[in-house]
Amino acid sequence: MSAATPVRLGLAGRVDCSPWREGLSGCDGVKLLTGLDATLREFLKAGTLDAALLGPESLAELPGDMALLDGGCVACPGESVTDRVLSRIALPDVRALASCGEHVSTAGAAVRCLWQDAYGHAPPIIPAAGINNVEHAEAVLWTGACGPTPPGFRHSLDIGRMWQEATGLPLVWRVWLAGENVDVPRIDARLRDARRNFGRFMGDLAVRQAKQTGWDARLVRRVLAEMRSYELGDDERDAVHELLFRLRQLQATV
Repeated sequence: MSAATPVRLGLAGRVDCSPWREGLSGCDGVKLLTGLDATLREFLKAGTLDAALLGPESLAELPGDMALLDGGCVACPGESVTDRVLSRIALPDVRALASCGEHVSTAGAAVRCLWQDAYGHAPPIIPAAGINNVEHAEAVLWTGACGPTPPGFRHSLDIGRMWQEATGLPLVWRVWLAGENVDVPRIDARLRDARRNFGRFMGDLAVRQAKQTGWDARLVRRVLAEMRSYELGDDERDAVHELLFRLRQLQATV
């Protein structure tokens, strides 16, 4: 990768990825692609992308020579507000979760691991045919991209809080993964430059994201600025390893 070649980065459309999109769009020498996780993983494997912001469970699905970058992440140190399990029935009786939203892989992985530990089974995540169909579902995996939580559910559990209480660690929604034969220091430098600029545009970004999601702009700003962290520190690394360990345990029992 020569210095004149743009760094090709991919990321998903989650609300809490939006500071990365905004920050990187203002960086010289960066070409951005937004897409679904499955598409980003394929592009990363094919070399179409140099790095992508993906759920940490992707480390178990991608070739072993993918690098976990130091430049940043998207993590939730406690309550997420945006991602929840909703249920009309007793929690031990939940045998499947209807998913709403396109970016639910990390939330689904975390919930299945937590359910296995708490209740001895891991409910499969079943894509709903549409958001309106959740009125017929007994239990739902609901993400912030779908808007405010719908009424009519007996239980509403915040996934970030569930994970933190069970593990003592933040829930890491996204990590930056680099493909083969890329200039990792150059990519990390671009990520650090982008992260330093997050505070400059958070207010305007929250207003735009609120219009897209139906959330109150003040709540969106609180989520992005106070309830998410974007630096990959020791706790975040430990959290990634914890999720991967639990996923391996889960695969061994099902």
